[in-house]
This record gives sequence, C-alpha cells and structure tokens, in this order.
Amino acid sequence: MDLPVGYREALFFHYVEGYSAAEISHMQGKSESAVFKALSRGRQMIRESIGGGQDERS
Repeated sequence: MDLPVGYREALFFHYVEGYSAAEISHMQGKSESAVFKALSRGRQMIRESIGGGQDERS
C-alpha cells in the first residue's frame, strides 16, 4: 500500500500491534491528536483506494 509512512505506522501500531493512541504518540514523539488524525486520514486513504470514498454505513 502506498500510504505515507506516518499513517502506515500509526495504523499498524494501532490495529495490528494493539497500541492505544496515547502509546503511539509516546513512541512517535507526536501529540495524541496528531495520532488520531493520522489514523483517521489513513483509514480514509484506504477507503478511497478500495473504492469506498464516502462512509457507507448510512
């Protein structure tokens, strides 16, 4: 996947390794809000890459 490294790392640590946003922020030296934003943007980029640009849960 061609996600930027910061997004890819945040998603990996959160969803694969099971770390919380607080733990990831400490590991990456970023604020918790930056980690939440990276997770959100990373998820959006994945949705767009598989053809589901909008939230389809509605």
